[in-house]
Amino acid sequence: MRKEEIIQYVNEHATGTILSFPDRGPWGNPKYRGNFSGWIPASILVRYGCRSVSEIFAGGGTTSGLCKDLGIPYCGIDLNPNPVRTDISFMDILDYGRELPDGFYEADLQMLHPPYPGINDIHYSNGMWRDDKGLANADIQEMPWGQGMLAVNKAIMRGYAAMPKGAYQAVVKNASCYLPFLNDIEDGLSNAEKIMELFLFKIPYFVGPLNN
Repeated sequence: MRKEEIIQYVNEHATGTILSFPDRGPWGNPKYRGNFSGWIPASILVRYGCRSVSEIFAGGGTTSGLCKDLGIPYCGIDLNPNPVRTDISFMDILDYGRELPDGFYEADLQMLHPPYPGINDIHYSNGMWRDDKGLANADIQEMPWGQGMLAVNKAIMRGYAAMPKGAYQAVVKNASCYLPFLNDIEDGLSNAEKIMELFLFKIPYFVGPLNN
């Protein structure tokens, strides 16, 4: 898709604080479980004038494909030992013995669309990709809910720590529309609210400068 067409589409459809689009866009693999609309990162990139992107949980390559069409640098990581695109590196974000790629220290936008641990019908290791390295124990999606959400929080904060001054971090959380159990209430809070209690920020699409 041409850069000019992307910008025009965003300007026509992303006019408020709630993002809603009639299609997911042409990027990435629509059959990859948990994938999100490429118009979400497109809207953020256009609105905030970002010129480079890093991404944790790069998955099916949606943001990577978008950045290619926009002609801006992209650097992603994913637990998949055989990433779907060449600009996505195999890495366990929870492995603190390994340094993040250089692009994470340079990008002015960092995208995260975390997994949802405890949802038993979604599997990445030996589901979306072949696990020939025994990575299931490191797959946040396979962790119990509490352990998995703490792992997601660690991933967000590790990404935050790598960001250059003035960069933005966008954490996508909008699953309750599609996963009804997140709206179930116990002890006065919905499951979605309990999940967000573990996050630093508590709005559906957080985009903001995290370093002053």
